[in-house]
Amino acid sequence: VDDDYFRQCAYLLLNIPVNKIEDFDN
Repeated sequence: VDDDYFRQCAYLLLNIPVNKIEDFDN
């Protein structure tokens, strides 16, 4: 598995929930 691909997936997985939590707050 490409390390860069894994980091990109991890970055997306870490950021998408943050956006959903912010939506939840409102």
